[in-house]
Amino acid sequence: KPEKAKDTAPKESRSFMYSDVLTAKQKDTLNMLIDPVTKFFGVATNVLNNGRFGMSAALSGTMRAVTKKATEHATTRVQFGRKIETFGTIQEKLARMAMLHYFTESIAYCLSGNMDSGSVDYHLEAAISKVFASECAWYVTDEAIQILGGMGFMRDTGLERVLRDLRIFRIFEGTNDILRLFVALTGIQFAGSHLRELQKAFKQPTAHLSLILEEVTKRGLRTVGLGGTPNLSNHVHPSLTPSAALAAKSVAQFGPAVEALLVKYGRGIIEQQFLLNRVASSAIDIYTMVVALSRATRSLQAGTPSAQHEALMVKVWCSEASARVSMNLGALSNSESLDNFSTLSQIAKNVCEAGGFVQPNPLGI
Repeated sequence: KPEKAKDTAPKESRSFMYSDVLTAKQKDTLNMLIDPVTKFFGVATNVLNNGRFGMSAALSGTMRAVTKKATEHATTRVQFGRKIETFGTIQEKLARMAMLHYFTESIAYCLSGNMDSGSVDYHLEAAISKVFASECAWYVTDEAIQILGGMGFMRDTGLERVLRDLRIFRIFEGTNDILRLFVALTGIQFAGSHLRELQKAFKQPTAHLSLILEEVTKRGLRTVGLGGTPNLSNHVHPSLTPSAALAAKSVAQFGPAVEALLVKYGRGIIEQQFLLNRVASSAIDIYTMVVALSRATRSLQAGTPSAQHEALMVKVWCSEASARVSMNLGALSNSESLDNFSTLSQIAKNVCEAGGFVQPNPLGI
């Protein structure tokens, strides 16, 4: 049936229940076309993947347009006797807007390149691109409106409509909350398969001695700080080596942290959403670092006019992203963070039981 979407531009959208997709008479046809039935999930996933990929490409264009409008205003607007582009607050806003556009666009091109090369397993990258692009586009547009001040909220600028329409992008094609759990659980599933392989090996140690020795050596080197960190410096431009080292450090931190979660919680990890969200944020930061390093390296090697500018953005991003990864992964085992998560859970329960806020008005009204 037609839906009335209050916060999207005038267009018709329709909702349907999955039970309505196939009638009872089509069950035989379904069995013939899809055997086993679980392959249907793959078909549905591919449809969503295409939508998610297109979203990152489209939203990078949105960010380009709103950033241009904000830049035009910042370079012409005079306050306190000087153009507002000279103020540090405006400079930080414009710089971060440019950075987020660069990384969103980089992800879109990287993903499309994988698709063009024949890759069929890109559901994880598509999910990351959708989450990252939708959140970045909202931030960039919000900051553009802030730079324009009251003018930014007027219809003449067009930004208020963009902001209104952008809100839906964090919801459809899979809500960002669910996709973050998907990203986290995909990484944990990979770690789980590795642990199961080791478990089987230890049941027959003589038959799998090489695998056991390899794992023991790897863990021993990791313990004394001599192993486990991938070397990305051979794959990036020399000027990006420090940034590549930060990305490699984050990759090295990610594996053990995820493995420790799986060992501690087992199948119950799916209920630890406070932790899974931080695993997902770490994975997204790592992915964006690697993708940006790849693009900037290409530009530096080709000697493009924007190469040095791209290197500056990558430098800042890798510095801040690697710090976020360390913080988020550290929170997985930090007692204070775990206590805070438990407290947040209790606060939410109190709110639900009270049907809203628990505390009364300070005036007692």
